[in-house]
Amino acid sequence: MPKAEETSIQQTTLEEKSRDSLGLTLEDWILALLAYGRGVIRGVTRLQKALFILDRLEEKYGVDFVPANFEPREYGPYSREVAQALDKLKNQGLVKVKYEDSGLEEPTVIIEASEEALSRGKKVLKKLERFNSWDDVETRMSFALGAPLLELLWYVYDLWPEYTENSLIRRRLRFWKRRKLRERLFPRILRYHFFILFYVFATFSFYFV
Repeated sequence: MPKAEETSIQQTTLEEKSRDSLGLTLEDWILALLAYGRGVIRGVTRLQKALFILDRLEEKYGVDFVPANFEPREYGPYSREVAQALDKLKNQGLVKVKYEDSGLEEPTVIIEASEEALSRGKKVLKKLERFNSWDDVETRMSFALGAPLLELLWYVYDLWPEYTENSLIRRRLRFWKRRKLRERLFPRILRYHFFILFYVFATFSFYFV
């Protein structure tokens, strides 16, 4: 078979397959995220939200991206299947989980990939690159793995509020967002000078009263 014709058949097969599903398991998606993140994902919450926003691409492409059902939980959208898939990878020795002191009430969970997991994850990424949705997939992977966690959570809470009805951190996120807006509108150096001027004004007012 000519090489051009073979390539054309491969592309057609991928397009036909992508109409309903990308044909990837949850384990494939987790390994792909680990490979994209150079072998590390910082936090189970981050993993859950990464897979959630990837799954939401179904709204744009009409394709079943991540084979998981998400429900509103304490920290937004959560999938039991994702937790089970992670446990499966741990039991197979493909990933390990360790805990890092974050200075908060609970330590940060660090998910690390083995060499075999990285190799398999890179193969999944190569497969994803052949789909026309790759640019969006890569953009969401990059954001989910690289953004500060509160920024990632706000993104999810803002776009899909129906998944936040049981959230315990909704008020905290709103406070964080208001603070970020104030910092953007009123830079720190200006705030510093404002408070200095206010202090001087208040001091002089006290002596002249």
